[in-house]
Amino acid sequence: MAESNSTPWRAWEGLDEVLYQFSAGDGGYSLLLTDLCQLWTETVDADTFVERLRELNPALEATGGQALPRLAAAVGAADSGAAWDGPTLRLDSRRDGVPLRWQLRLRPLPAAELAGRLLRPLLTALGQMQARERRLLAEVAARDRELQDYRESGARLTLATLRTRPLGVDRFETEMADQGLVPARLVDASAWRAAPPASPLNASPVKVAPASPAPPPPVQPPKEDEQEAAERRRRELKQRLEDEARRSELERKSKKKKLNL
Repeated sequence: MAESNSTPWRAWEGLDEVLYQFSAGDGGYSLLLTDLCQLWTETVDADTFVERLRELNPALEATGGQALPRLAAAVGAADSGAAWDGPTLRLDSRRDGVPLRWQLRLRPLPAAELAGRLLRPLLTALGQMQARERRLLAEVAARDRELQDYRESGARLTLATLRTRPLGVDRFETEMADQGLVPARLVDASAWRAAPPASPLNASPVKVAPASPAPPPPVQPPKEDEQEAAERRRRELKQRLEDEARRSELERKSKKKKLNL
């Protein structure tokens, strides 16, 4: 079964403020569930899955391999018929007219696991998204300055539809706010960098073998400085504009020739 760290958290439709991670494989499944206050888990192997399938669905003529995908589709769905009763989350799915009853028999985890499984990954993801946004805005601003330099040097577009206007961070923020897409500045880089990675549940100490001598680092090609990179992009854009102009001229001559015929 896949590690929970690689499985996204999803909202359980029909259950308020309930998130879950569910992964199926090898005839069984693993589940993490939280109401944002407490974390529960269940891990079921193939034998236990078949035994419970027969217990809860005595009239169902299906193998474990046939029933597991149906359960995976029902978990988290609005039509799962989910009802939470103490440590048991009961499902009553009737997808495609086939009834499937199930009980997720949950075991509570220590409170610290909620931070390791949800809070720290969330902080990390949020911080990385903010870093990506800043990088993208900086890249767009650099391209805007480069295009402005081309315009001032006399370059022109042959197709008006390709013309753009400078992004402008203030205009971008205003347009996002008009669409209700205002990011909550809850954390900065120091918060998510300070959050240590979560350790797998029930992990046993790992014995580390003596390290072998590290190979020499590969020789990296020299990096372009900012001026060289700008000059290279300027040449590439100039070439694209010239190619577009040549194509337009050929099309114009071709049309003129057809008219003369």
